[in-house]
Amino acid sequence: MEVLFHFIFELVKISILASVYSLILLIVFRQINKSNSYSWFQKVTVNSKKFWLSSGSIIFGLLFIWMFTYWGDHGLGDSARIPIGHGKEIEEINGNWSFISPNGHENEKFTIKSFAVRSNYCVGMSNKDQTDYFIWNLSTNDIEKFTNLEEYSEKVISMNLPDTFEFKDFDQAYDEFWGGWIFWLLP
Repeated sequence: MEVLFHFIFELVKISILASVYSLILLIVFRQINKSNSYSWFQKVTVNSKKFWLSSGSIIFGLLFIWMFTYWGDHGLGDSARIPIGHGKEIEEINGNWSFISPNGHENEKFTIKSFAVRSNYCVGMSNKDQTDYFIWNLSTNDIEKFTNLEEYSEKVISMNLPDTFEFKDFDQAYDEFWGGWIFWLLP
């Protein structure tokens, strides 16, 4: 049910965005038309309502498609996701279970507590006891696990990867990635 409500909300949001973007496009075309005595812009904007509806429909379709792309999909309902590159993502369900899908975990999910992403790697803490760490190579999808902080620290220093003080939980990373201008300008 949450997915249905969120999907309807997204359709309304896309409709509003498409209306605003097509109105801006109409205004821009009209301004360009003022500088030319007769141009293609004048021809397509003769009927403002028709232009607004047709351009709004096209923009609606493009935004709807964008919503389901790798970089546009933020999840629906009680699921959320953050794209981190190389076709990989960090997902969360019900606001309390964050996970990834590296090699060796195709039939199960690898639970994580906090993480940081740099270059081709995602590093983080894999449990709530703060004793297990991981380095996930995004380009190969391989994961290396550590059971103590000393081994993990040696490895991340040698590879110039983020240390534990740079880790963020899923909510912080989600707000940082999807917040701001992306929230207001895209579905």
